[in-house]
Formats: sequence, structure tokens, C-alpha cells
Amino acid sequence: VIITEVMASNSHTLADEDGDFPDWLELRNNMDIPVDLTGYMLSDNREDPARWVFPQVILQPGEYLVVFASGKDRRDPTANLHANFRINKQEDEIILTSAGGYICDIVNIDNLPTDVSYGRDLLLPDRWLYFVAATPGAENSTYGFTSLDFTQEVLASPVHITELLASNSYILADEDGAYPDWIEIHNHSNNPVDLSGYSLSDDQDEPFKWIFPEIIIQPDEYLLIFASSKDTREPAGNLHANFNIN
Repeated sequence: VIITEVMASNSHTLADEDGDFPDWLELRNNMDIPVDLTGYMLSDNREDPARWVFPQVILQPGEYLVVFASGKDRRDPTANLHANFRINKQEDEIILTSAGGYICDIVNIDNLPTDVSYGRDLLLPDRWLYFVAATPGAENSTYGFTSLDFTQEVLASPVHITELLASNSYILADEDGAYPDWIEIHNHSNNPVDLSGYSLSDDQDEPFKWIFPEIIIQPDEYLLIFASSKDTREPAGNLHANFNIN
């Protein structure tokens, strides 16, 4: 059993049964037989590996399991599991230890942004990536970044911003008859691109200010997003970001 993904600051990615958005981590059974997690331990302090102990949970071959790091300490195996600690997004480590005291996995966290997960590369499991579109409870199949300086990889992106209007007085009206600012993006690749988890922002320090809904942009297709502050994410209608352009 290994740790496959961690989110240390969760504002909207995954809610728990109380409607809260706590930190979380994901485990996977890499074996081809079931594993009984009874007595396995999680901790954020290697000097205290038994800080939170699993109840009787059977993890099937290839199965994923999400544990909220909420501080709520809930161990009902029929419900969501909650560890009794939270994850420090600035600097922390998560230790998974077997019931026999064997360290199964350790993951180090360092300045992890809000709603960005840190997870294993699906094709190269020993390599860890930053995921803008997290996949709690499922394989890390979305596009991941090798560093937090996402601009280093921008040229490799199949989608670019191609046009914007920062003061729209008459050129294009939205569905309410208003004339908000707008941004146009274009898929210049030969393949469809799922924009789920892509984001727009007017602040480099907050790159995930507005997250796209589940929408596919086809090869050579253009897509317009109003920068109106209306924050509308209905894929079948106009898209409105939650900010205006200065």
C-alpha cells in the first residue's frame, strides 16, 4: 500500500460529509491481493508514527482510498475516514506505517498551493507531479506539472490565450445584455482537450482563481470566457469568470 496523492489546502476540490473541505490524502493497494489495513498507521510526525490508526478496512487490489486529514478523528469503516491531524501546506511529511511497524511510504510536502494536489505520475510512479485537476479516489490520469513554476511548461500547452478585450462597450454582449470584458482561448493541437481543472486568473499569486467546468475544446476550436465577475460555469451556456480585467 502506497500514498498516491495528497492535497494540503482544499478549498473546493473535495467536500466531506459535513460540507467542509479538509486536507486529504489517497492510498492505493498495489498488490494483486486484498490488504487488511487494520492497525496501519498515518502520521505527520515520524517520531510518532502511530498518531492515527486505521480501523478494519479491506483495500482490494488496485483500489484507492481517500483519508481526510481534517483533525476530526473518525474511524467508522462504513463512512469517510478522518485522521486526527491536518497537513501543513508550507512544509510537512506524511508517513504511512504498516501494522507491524514497517514504513510503507513517506511523502514530503513543500509549499503546496491551494487546490493543487501532489501525486505520483501514472506512467512513472516514482516521479511526483503537481496536479491542477486532482483525482481523489482515482488514478492520476490528468496532466501534471513537474514544478510549481507552471510558466516553464506553458509552451507545451495545447491551449493558449489568443485574444482579450479589457473594456467592452459595444463589441460583444452577454446573455444579460451587458458588455463585460472577455478572454478567448484556442486549442491549437490536433486532439480534443478536456478543460476540467484548467484555470484562469488575473493574479499570478492565485493562478486557480477561476476553474473551468467539465468541457471539451475540439482541435482548432476557439472558446470565449466573459471576465464579468458573474462566476458562471454551466458548460451548455456562456462561461463567466469571477473577475474583471483592469
